[in-house]
Amino acid sequence: MRPPVLLPLSFFRVALPLALLMSAACSSSDKDTSISDKTLLYSDFEQLDGWCPPNPSLTTDFAHSGRFSIKTAPDIEYSLAYIKTLGLISPKRIKRVKLSAWAYLPEASSGSARLTLAFDDPAQGNKLLLSEAIDLGEAAPEQNKWQEVSKEITLPDNIEFTHEMRIFIWKSSATTPTYIDDVRVDVLE
Repeated sequence: MRPPVLLPLSFFRVALPLALLMSAACSSSDKDTSISDKTLLYSDFEQLDGWCPPNPSLTTDFAHSGRFSIKTAPDIEYSLAYIKTLGLISPKRIKRVKLSAWAYLPEASSGSARLTLAFDDPAQGNKLLLSEAIDLGEAAPEQNKWQEVSKEITLPDNIEFTHEMRIFIWKSSATTPTYIDDVRVDVLE
């Protein structure tokens, strides 16, 4: 049996602070990726590459975290959309949610895009039941800077577990590209 290797105390005086410094350098203070039982959705779009057909909305032009974000542009009316049946997301009836994301507008636009949360009924030909949006030109007025945007939304009583929740960016009146990253939907009640 080999005797244990004993390291000198000076090794730990150097190695421990270095390890702590490296772990702190790898963390991000402006991004909350924590998932709780109140989080219905979180996406930083990193996992989409290769899983969906090529789409000009999924881009590496700018990203708040990782390499990917989604965008609209003069030639892209709608971004990729998150679409899922509400009953597959939450077993409980939801009354209020908070939609939040990070928005980046690289240049001034004469209009603005809208980050949209919508519910529709597939049994009625995708009849629109609710559509709420964050006007990104108003919520993120500075150019060339990632800005957090959010909106609290009250769901009407007619939203059922069989209805679909959709999240996407609509170009609306924007005349320049608009980028979104780190989208999340949290239950408020």
